[in-house]
Amino acid sequence: MTQLVAQMHQATGKGTWAFTPFGTKYDMGNWQLCEDLDNTRYCSVYSDATDKDGQDLSRLLPAVGVCVPNTCGSSSLSELPRSTLVKALGLPFSPVSPVGLRVECRDHVGAHEMPWGGYVLCSLLTMLAAAAVVATIIDCQTQYDVFPLARALDRKAGARVNEDIYDIPYDEDDVDEGLVDRTTREFSGIYGKSSVLEGTSEELSYLAAHEQQDGLPHNEVSDTYRVMRHAGWFEPLMAFSAARNTGRLIAPPPVANTAALNGIRVLSMCWVVLGHTYVFVVTAPMLNISSLADATQNLRFHLIYGGFFAVDSFFLMSGFLVAYLFLLELKKHGMRRITMPLFYFHRIWRIFPTVLVGTLFYWQVMPYVWTTGPFQPAMKEVVDDACDPYWWSTLLFFNNFVDKQCAGWLWYMANDMQFFVLSPIILLAYWKKRIVGIGIAVALIFMCILANMLSAIIFDLEAFPMLAFLSNGTAAFSQAQADHTVLSNVYMLPWTRCAPYLVGILTAFLLLERQSVKHIAEHSAVRYSALAVAGALLVLLTFVTYTLALWGWTKLESMIWLGFSRTSWAIALGVWMFYFSTGHGGAFNRILSHNAWIPFARLSFGCYMYHLIFMTLFYYGFKAPIQFQLDLMMCFYVFNLMGAFMFAYINYLLVEKPMMNYEKLLLGWITKR
Repeated sequence: MTQLVAQMHQATGKGTWAFTPFGTKYDMGNWQLCEDLDNTRYCSVYSDATDKDGQDLSRLLPAVGVCVPNTCGSSSLSELPRSTLVKALGLPFSPVSPVGLRVECRDHVGAHEMPWGGYVLCSLLTMLAAAAVVATIIDCQTQYDVFPLARALDRKAGARVNEDIYDIPYDEDDVDEGLVDRTTREFSGIYGKSSVLEGTSEELSYLAAHEQQDGLPHNEVSDTYRVMRHAGWFEPLMAFSAARNTGRLIAPPPVANTAALNGIRVLSMCWVVLGHTYVFVVTAPMLNISSLADATQNLRFHLIYGGFFAVDSFFLMSGFLVAYLFLLELKKHGMRRITMPLFYFHRIWRIFPTVLVGTLFYWQVMPYVWTTGPFQPAMKEVVDDACDPYWWSTLLFFNNFVDKQCAGWLWYMANDMQFFVLSPIILLAYWKKRIVGIGIAVALIFMCILANMLSAIIFDLEAFPMLAFLSNGTAAFSQAQADHTVLSNVYMLPWTRCAPYLVGILTAFLLLERQSVKHIAEHSAVRYSALAVAGALLVLLTFVTYTLALWGWTKLESMIWLGFSRTSWAIALGVWMFYFSTGHGGAFNRILSHNAWIPFARLSFGCYMYHLIFMTLFYYGFKAPIQFQLDLMMCFYVFNLMGAFMFAYINYLLVEKPMMNYEKLLLGWITKR
């Protein structure tokens, strides 16, 4: 018993303070030691304080982790006098204070407590994974005879093979009719009758067309494989083939003048993960928050912090591709009755399944699996507090208008979907009368700039309150509230974020009008000057926050930044995109257009969906405080990036690509009807 008491005391915090979000101090103690002891539980002790309005201030005051017998509960410990509790547990608090202490004891949230929605999602993912395994085996077997069944059967039969159907190539004119009749009779009972199995001409053509392509020997088994490929169930099942889908993931697309966007997309995604790796590290307990403050005085830190521009790059590329591809479709086929329904159907079919699965995973599964430690209950509280009342807003792409966002980083997807839904207003206006479409886009850009500047004035906003908080090394809760004000009133609203999307649309207009402006825009002097100015502007916008960290900004400077920075970034990057798309840009274009970017570009959507889920599991899983170092953060970054793309690849195989395959099958079926 004495040893147990000594170990419990050892597991209790002694005042080695780490800093948590908003600058609060927390000594975690030794959670792992307390977890390993029998008949003990881990609790947190807070100061029981409120302000004059009754708002709970306990989270803003020092707290300590304690290890107590499992017979002790939150209520019984909280009822003890402060002096008794401090003395009994050896807490690093003064025993004399008018402020009481509150104890919260929370048992580990085990996987067995996962809600029914989590079990449903896990069951669905298991079935999708099983379908992928079965489809992959059948696909590889029918394509490459991975398990040499034909040869094994031949050897078992004493190699009695009819030579006219085994080693002698045949075509539609000299194929053995008996083989087809025999194969049809033998397997029609298994696969059911279809147009393929009922006749011979289509079947013969199919066999002749594929006999030299799949590398299979010519015998009854291999030819049966070829017949199977025409069965009605085959293609729906093959939609889940990991071999086929991975091949399509890495396969180069047809040569396009917009290939450089693949490189830009991947680099932007890497920049997002890099920025979030550093920004969200403040959710982890940190012993040396002053080192984080010192890092903001380092110029290279602002290359990291400038990652918020990556979202504007995504908006720019999204607007560009939507406008460019839609107008090319109109130019090729004109406006048909099916044009607009397909325009919206394709987008929803492409985006919604991944958002649905990712959101449910974040809400119903993530808080209950993989992560353990003193912060797991806090993670669950954060998720439940936002997702329980507002999960629907994320699935309806409306979450940028609610107070608490379930999977908050998906505010970007909400904005992008809202821009997409409204984009035909500009695109159809341009299609009817070009000057009208251009005029609408330009007017909306100026309105977006004005909305940002008015928001800065009305809400008295700083450009980067959190950066000011980090650079000063202070623990002011009001600065965190100010950062939330910027997020809710400027950062996430469509009328303050639409300018880069609109610049992308205008860039597409310019590319489509290339012949009209070619003699000016592609003149060597104009081209080099435009690329140089645009490149310099991109560098300036990336590193200008260094001046904020060193000297701070006035309200006027913050207003100008909020009004013009994102639009300026989009215009500068749009200039480079235009010249890339016209075949200019030299080595930059060749590098960004390389086929090596393609698979990662195709995974970028899933990477964005899951990267913060992976980071949440990582950061909330810390069981001891960390020492902040820029080099250590780079290790975290590589780990987070690899984890995000791993999740994205799994999502691609189980959800994203199969749904894309089913869209093709569905549209093909509708077309045939």
